[in-house]
Amino acid sequence: MKHQQNPLKQELTNKLIAAKAFWSYAVTADTVIPAEVLIEKTMIHLDIEEINQLFLLYPKHKIKAAWRDRLVVQGDGYYTLNNFIARVYFKVKNPDAYFKRVTTNYLTKIQCQH
Repeated sequence: MKHQQNPLKQELTNKLIAAKAFWSYAVTADTVIPAEVLIEKTMIHLDIEEINQLFLLYPKHKIKAAWRDRLVVQGDGYYTLNNFIARVYFKVKNPDAYFKRVTTNYLTKIQCQH
């Protein structure tokens, strides 16, 4: 039995495929993309309109967690994007302090695992 996706998820998946966001592995229109990956790739590869659509699909806390855990921890590579997302979508008053705290917590966590 074929799994049917939400039409909005399907639309975002198709746009991400067209944007070649999944260049490192095979993804087709039928592939079910995990929420965290869909959120991350949408924020990186698509536009504000599609980022706004994420909030129709997922609760704000899930989007924020995916952004924090998958984009913020990558550091300065996405600084401008993260700064925009922090201010516009999550009303972070001091993004630099927030980024530093999240990154420090992430690095501490991965050091404790080894």
